[in-house]
Amino acid sequence: LPCFHLWFICSSHPHSMRKVANIVIGVLEGSRDDDLSPVLHTETVVMRLSCDSPVTYSKQDKELQCTVCDNLQKRLVHSEGDPYLLAVTLKGGNQSQSVRMNLSTYASPSCNSTKGQPVCLGIAKSNLYLSCTESDSGSPHLSLEVKELKMIRGEDGLKRFLFLRSVKGGSVNTFESARFPGWFISTATEDYQPVEMCAEADTSRQRVFTLLTINIK
Repeated sequence: LPCFHLWFICSSHPHSMRKVANIVIGVLEGSRDDDLSPVLHTETVVMRLSCDSPVTYSKQDKELQCTVCDNLQKRLVHSEGDPYLLAVTLKGGNQSQSVRMNLSTYASPSCNSTKGQPVCLGIAKSNLYLSCTESDSGSPHLSLEVKELKMIRGEDGLKRFLFLRSVKGGSVNTFESARFPGWFISTATEDYQPVEMCAEADTSRQRVFTLLTINIK
């Protein structure tokens, strides 16, 4: 009787980052003249292990406390009771009105995209966090929600609080919605306008930010 052996060789697909499993099937069988020298037949089967199943993001210990400034030097401010942030040009002694943000980092699943570091942005000394949800018009909308966030699972609806932080040159930051890829936290050119989401192709809004560190916990 033939003897079957299986070898599993796993590698990463260079473009999709999905795991690729190569199954090499070796068939050992005798020849017709009863020669027991094995003959090896191999076959390669490629299986894609999808990362579409729910994933878990775990909160890390390190937390950055900072104020946020857009590319036009407007600071983010918050009025108590409002479910949004405003971008305002602050001068002189008014700098203290900048809202203090806690930037919490989360461990990214191994099969997740490498577009940026998953983070949550919350107002310091509160349970208010920025979240990206779908508006009545169908486009992504940024708001503040009260929430306790530690672990985020793909199936619990909390992915709306996650943003992919990309850093260039040490000070240039962008924040892309993890739930709505291609949409970024942004500010308007004018003062006293709400901080909102914008599509990557929208050049009318500012989506580059500088984080001014206050304290690292």
